[in-house]
Amino acid sequence: MNLHVGQPGIQGDITRYADRFDLLEVRAEPGHLPRTKRLRQWKSQVPARFTFSVVLPRLVASLESERPSESALEPALRAADALGARWLVLQTPPSATPSSRTRRRLAALVEGLLRSDRQIGWEPRGLWEDEAAESAARELGIALVRDVSRSPAPAGEVVYARLRALGDGGRVRSSAIERAAVELALCSEAFVVIEGRGAPRAAALLRELADRPRDPESKGGAIAAGLLRATSLATHSGENGDEYAEEEDEDQGQLAPLDDEDEPPEDDADVDFDEDEDDE
Repeated sequence: MNLHVGQPGIQGDITRYADRFDLLEVRAEPGHLPRTKRLRQWKSQVPARFTFSVVLPRLVASLESERPSESALEPALRAADALGARWLVLQTPPSATPSSRTRRRLAALVEGLLRSDRQIGWEPRGLWEDEAAESAARELGIALVRDVSRSPAPAGEVVYARLRALGDGGRVRSSAIERAAVELALCSEAFVVIEGRGAPRAAALLRELADRPRDPESKGGAIAAGLLRATSLATHSGENGDEYAEEEDEDQGQLAPLDDEDEPPEDDADVDFDEDEDDE
Protein backbone atom coordinates (compact mmCIF):
# COMPACT_ATOMS: atom_id res chain seq x y z
CA MET A 1 0.00 0.00 0.00
CA ASN A 2 1.18 3.50 -0.82
CA LEU A 3 0.62 5.32 2.48
CA HIS A 4 0.74 9.07 3.11
CA VAL A 5 0.44 10.30 6.70
CA GLY A 6 0.24 13.84 8.01
CA GLN A 7 -1.38 16.39 10.29
CA PRO A 8 -4.13 19.02 9.94
CA GLY A 9 -1.84 22.03 9.90
CA ILE A 10 1.75 22.89 10.65
CA GLN A 11 3.78 24.92 13.08
CA GLY A 12 7.42 25.57 12.42
CA ASP A 13 9.57 24.66 9.45
CA ILE A 14 8.14 22.68 6.52
CA THR A 15 11.40 20.77 5.94
CA ARG A 16 11.44 19.49 9.52
CA TYR A 17 7.80 18.52 9.18
CA ALA A 18 8.55 16.65 5.93
CA ASP A 19 11.18 14.58 7.74
CA ARG A 20 8.36 12.86 9.62
CA PHE A 21 5.28 13.23 7.46
CA ASP A 22 4.45 13.16 3.75
CA LEU A 23 0.98 14.73 3.85
CA LEU A 24 -0.17 18.16 5.01
CA GLU A 25 -3.68 19.57 5.22
CA VAL A 26 -3.85 23.32 4.69
CA ARG A 27 -7.01 25.08 5.84
CA ALA A 28 -8.07 27.79 3.41
CA GLU A 29 -9.95 30.01 5.83
CA PRO A 30 -9.91 33.70 4.86
CA GLY A 31 -7.40 35.61 6.99
CA HIS A 32 -5.55 32.44 8.02
CA LEU A 33 -4.21 31.19 4.72
CA PRO A 34 -0.46 31.59 4.18
CA ARG A 35 0.53 33.87 1.35
CA THR A 36 0.88 32.42 -2.11
CA LYS A 37 4.64 33.03 -2.08
CA ARG A 38 5.00 31.01 1.11
CA LEU A 39 2.89 28.17 -0.29
CA ARG A 40 5.11 27.97 -3.36
CA GLN A 41 8.15 27.84 -1.08
CA TRP A 42 6.60 24.94 0.80
CA LYS A 43 6.08 23.03 -2.42
CA SER A 44 9.69 23.61 -3.45
CA GLN A 45 11.06 22.44 -0.08
CA VAL A 46 9.40 19.02 0.19
CA PRO A 47 10.17 15.71 -1.58
CA ALA A 48 8.36 14.82 -4.79
CA ARG A 49 6.09 12.23 -3.11
CA PHE A 50 4.90 14.72 -0.49
CA THR A 51 1.18 15.44 -0.84
CA PHE A 52 -0.77 18.57 0.01
CA SER A 53 -4.51 18.78 0.51
CA VAL A 54 -6.54 21.97 0.89
CA VAL A 55 -9.56 22.10 3.19
CA LEU A 56 -12.15 24.41 1.66
CA PRO A 57 -13.36 27.32 3.83
CA ARG A 58 -16.39 26.93 6.04
CA LEU A 59 -18.31 29.54 4.07
CA VAL A 60 -18.10 27.26 1.03
CA ALA A 61 -18.64 23.99 2.90
CA SER A 62 -21.74 25.21 4.72
CA LEU A 63 -23.81 24.84 1.53
CA GLU A 64 -25.98 27.71 2.72
CA SER A 65 -26.48 29.12 -0.77
CA GLU A 66 -27.22 27.64 -4.17
CA ARG A 67 -23.89 28.84 -5.51
CA PRO A 68 -20.66 28.90 -3.46
CA SER A 69 -19.14 32.26 -2.66
CA GLU A 70 -16.49 32.91 -5.31
CA SER A 71 -14.74 35.36 -2.98
CA ALA A 72 -14.23 32.50 -0.50
CA LEU A 73 -13.58 29.72 -3.02
CA GLU A 74 -11.09 31.42 -5.32
CA PRO A 75 -8.32 31.94 -2.71
CA ALA A 76 -8.60 28.27 -1.78
CA LEU A 77 -8.22 27.20 -5.41
CA ARG A 78 -5.24 29.54 -5.87
CA ALA A 79 -3.65 27.99 -2.79
CA ALA A 80 -4.22 24.53 -4.24
CA ASP A 81 -2.54 25.64 -7.47
CA ALA A 82 0.46 27.08 -5.60
CA LEU A 83 0.90 23.87 -3.60
CA GLY A 84 0.18 21.50 -6.47
CA ALA A 85 -2.39 20.01 -4.08
CA ARG A 86 -3.73 16.61 -4.98
CA TRP A 87 -6.81 16.88 -2.75
CA LEU A 88 -9.59 19.35 -2.02
CA VAL A 89 -11.40 18.45 1.20
CA LEU A 90 -14.96 19.55 1.87
CA GLN A 91 -16.10 19.33 5.50
CA THR A 92 -19.84 19.94 5.58
CA PRO A 93 -21.22 20.98 9.00
CA PRO A 94 -24.04 19.33 10.98
CA SER A 95 -26.44 21.93 9.54
CA ALA A 96 -25.95 20.31 6.10
CA THR A 97 -28.36 17.46 6.81
CA PRO A 98 -29.06 14.65 4.30
CA SER A 99 -31.93 16.57 2.67
CA SER A 100 -32.71 16.99 -1.01
CA ARG A 101 -31.57 20.62 -0.79
CA THR A 102 -28.20 19.63 0.67
CA ARG A 103 -27.72 16.94 -1.96
CA ARG A 104 -28.56 19.39 -4.73
CA ARG A 105 -26.16 22.05 -3.48
CA LEU A 106 -23.43 19.51 -2.79
CA ALA A 107 -23.75 18.16 -6.33
CA ALA A 108 -23.52 21.67 -7.80
CA LEU A 109 -20.39 22.46 -5.79
CA VAL A 110 -18.72 19.16 -6.62
CA GLU A 111 -19.50 19.56 -10.32
CA GLY A 112 -17.52 22.79 -10.37
CA LEU A 113 -14.63 21.38 -8.36
CA LEU A 114 -14.29 18.27 -10.52
CA ARG A 115 -13.31 20.40 -13.48
CA SER A 116 -9.80 20.37 -12.03
CA ASP A 117 -7.65 17.25 -11.95
CA ARG A 118 -7.75 17.13 -8.15
CA GLN A 119 -9.46 14.50 -6.07
CA ILE A 120 -12.34 15.60 -3.89
CA GLY A 121 -12.72 14.35 -0.33
CA TRP A 122 -16.07 14.88 1.40
CA GLU A 123 -16.29 14.71 5.18
CA PRO A 124 -19.91 15.06 6.33
CA ARG A 125 -20.52 15.98 9.95
CA GLY A 126 -23.73 15.42 11.84
CA LEU A 127 -26.72 13.28 10.93
CA TRP A 128 -25.46 11.39 7.90
CA GLU A 129 -25.75 7.62 8.25
CA ASP A 130 -22.82 5.64 6.89
CA GLU A 131 -24.81 4.05 4.07
CA ALA A 132 -26.42 7.34 3.00
CA ALA A 133 -23.05 9.12 2.95
CA GLU A 134 -21.43 6.28 0.99
CA SER A 135 -24.25 6.31 -1.55
CA ALA A 136 -24.05 10.09 -2.03
CA ALA A 137 -20.25 10.02 -2.41
CA ARG A 138 -20.48 7.18 -4.91
CA GLU A 139 -23.06 9.03 -7.00
CA LEU A 140 -20.92 12.17 -7.04
CA GLY A 141 -17.69 10.32 -7.82
CA ILE A 142 -15.85 11.64 -4.77
CA ALA A 143 -14.04 10.07 -1.80
CA LEU A 144 -15.84 9.78 1.52
CA VAL A 145 -13.60 10.89 4.39
CA ARG A 146 -14.15 9.21 7.74
CA ASP A 147 -12.32 8.02 10.85
CA VAL A 148 -11.45 4.45 9.90
CA SER A 149 -10.56 3.58 13.47
CA ARG A 150 -14.26 3.98 14.32
CA SER A 151 -16.04 3.16 11.06
CA PRO A 152 -15.29 0.82 8.14
CA ALA A 153 -13.16 2.24 5.36
CA PRO A 154 -15.23 3.23 2.31
CA ALA A 155 -14.95 0.82 -0.61
CA GLY A 156 -12.33 1.74 -3.18
CA GLU A 157 -8.67 1.56 -4.03
CA VAL A 158 -7.92 5.08 -2.71
CA VAL A 159 -8.93 6.13 0.82
CA TYR A 160 -8.67 9.49 2.58
CA ALA A 161 -9.09 9.13 6.35
CA ARG A 162 -8.92 11.21 9.49
CA LEU A 163 -8.00 9.75 12.89
CA ARG A 164 -9.50 11.96 15.57
CA ALA A 165 -7.93 12.51 18.96
CA LEU A 166 -9.95 12.19 22.15
CA GLY A 167 -10.51 15.67 23.58
CA ASP A 168 -8.45 18.83 23.34
CA GLY A 169 -4.76 18.04 23.35
CA GLY A 170 -5.46 14.32 23.29
CA ARG A 171 -3.69 11.59 21.36
CA VAL A 172 -4.88 8.88 19.03
CA ARG A 173 -4.75 5.59 20.91
CA SER A 174 -2.52 2.77 19.75
CA SER A 175 -5.60 0.53 19.49
CA ALA A 176 -7.14 3.06 17.11
CA ILE A 177 -4.01 2.98 14.96
CA GLU A 178 -4.21 -0.82 14.83
CA ARG A 179 -7.87 -0.76 13.78
CA ALA A 180 -7.08 1.82 11.11
CA ALA A 181 -4.29 -0.37 9.72
CA VAL A 182 -6.68 -3.30 9.43
CA GLU A 183 -9.33 -1.17 7.69
CA LEU A 184 -6.80 0.20 5.20
CA ALA A 185 -5.23 -3.17 4.46
CA LEU A 186 -6.86 -3.77 1.09
CA CYS A 187 -6.64 -0.30 -0.45
CA SER A 188 -3.80 0.51 -2.83
CA GLU A 189 -3.25 4.08 -1.62
CA ALA A 190 -4.22 5.78 1.64
CA PHE A 191 -4.02 9.37 2.86
CA VAL A 192 -4.33 9.55 6.64
CA VAL A 193 -4.54 12.73 8.73
CA ILE A 194 -3.74 12.20 12.41
CA GLU A 195 -5.06 14.74 14.89
CA GLY A 196 -3.77 15.57 18.35
CA ARG A 197 -0.45 15.19 20.10
CA GLY A 198 1.89 12.25 19.58
CA ALA A 199 1.25 12.24 15.83
CA PRO A 200 4.89 11.42 14.88
CA ARG A 201 4.80 8.24 16.96
CA ALA A 202 1.34 7.32 15.71
CA ALA A 203 2.45 7.84 12.11
CA ALA A 204 5.50 5.61 12.64
CA LEU A 205 3.36 2.82 14.09
CA LEU A 206 0.79 3.07 11.29
CA ARG A 207 3.52 2.85 8.65
CA GLU A 208 5.04 -0.21 10.31
CA LEU A 209 1.69 -1.97 10.49
CA ALA A 210 0.88 -1.06 6.89
CA ASP A 211 4.19 -2.52 5.71
CA ARG A 212 3.34 -5.98 7.02
CA PRO A 213 2.24 -8.63 4.51
CA ARG A 214 -1.42 -8.63 3.48
CA ASP A 215 -3.75 -11.55 3.03
CA PRO A 216 -5.84 -10.74 -0.08
CA GLU A 217 -8.59 -13.08 1.12
CA SER A 218 -9.15 -11.27 4.38
CA LYS A 219 -9.06 -7.59 5.20
CA GLY A 220 -7.36 -8.11 8.53
CA GLY A 221 -5.94 -11.62 8.30
CA ALA A 222 -2.23 -11.13 7.79
CA ILE A 223 -2.08 -7.77 9.47
CA ALA A 224 -4.02 -8.90 12.52
CA ALA A 225 -1.71 -11.88 12.87
CA GLY A 226 1.33 -9.64 12.93
CA LEU A 227 -0.03 -6.57 14.74
CA LEU A 228 2.40 -4.89 17.06
CA ARG A 229 0.92 -4.26 20.45
CA ALA A 230 2.00 -0.76 21.40
CA THR A 231 1.84 -1.42 25.11
CA SER A 232 4.35 -4.27 24.84
CA LEU A 233 7.11 -2.29 23.15
CA ALA A 234 9.68 -0.32 25.05
CA THR A 235 10.85 1.87 22.16
CA HIS A 236 10.38 2.25 18.46
CA SER A 237 12.59 3.97 15.91
CA GLY A 238 10.91 6.39 13.53
CA GLU A 239 11.83 6.89 9.88
CA ASN A 240 14.43 9.46 10.83
CA GLY A 241 16.01 7.28 13.47
CA ASP A 242 14.25 9.33 16.18
CA GLU A 243 13.32 7.10 19.10
CA TYR A 244 9.87 7.27 20.57
CA ALA A 245 8.78 5.68 23.82
CA GLU A 246 5.54 3.84 23.70
CA GLU A 247 4.27 5.03 27.01
CA GLU A 248 0.76 4.37 28.21
CA ASP A 249 -1.41 7.08 29.72
CA GLU A 250 -2.77 6.05 33.07
CA ASP A 251 -6.36 5.80 31.92
CA GLN A 252 -6.32 5.72 28.14
CA GLY A 253 -3.34 3.72 26.89
CA GLN A 254 -2.52 6.43 24.34
CA LEU A 255 0.62 6.97 22.38
CA ALA A 256 3.05 9.41 23.95
CA PRO A 257 6.31 10.84 22.58
CA LEU A 258 9.59 10.18 24.32
CA ASP A 259 10.36 13.86 24.62
CA ASP A 260 8.99 17.24 23.71
CA GLU A 261 10.99 17.47 20.50
CA ASP A 262 8.48 15.18 18.84
CA GLU A 263 5.73 17.76 19.29
CA PRO A 264 5.34 20.87 17.13
CA PRO A 265 6.66 23.83 19.14
CA GLU A 266 3.79 25.94 20.43
CA ASP A 267 5.43 29.27 19.69
CA ASP A 268 7.47 28.34 16.64
CA ALA A 269 4.94 29.32 13.99
CA ASP A 270 7.22 30.84 11.39
CA VAL A 271 4.38 30.88 8.88
CA ASP A 272 3.17 34.18 7.46
CA PHE A 273 -0.55 34.07 8.02
CA ASP A 274 -2.33 36.79 6.18
CA GLU A 275 -4.99 37.40 3.60
CA ASP A 276 -4.19 35.31 0.53
CA GLU A 277 -2.44 37.44 -2.01
CA ASP A 278 -0.27 36.69 -4.99
CA ASP A 279 3.28 37.72 -4.17
CA GLU A 280 4.90 37.47 -7.54
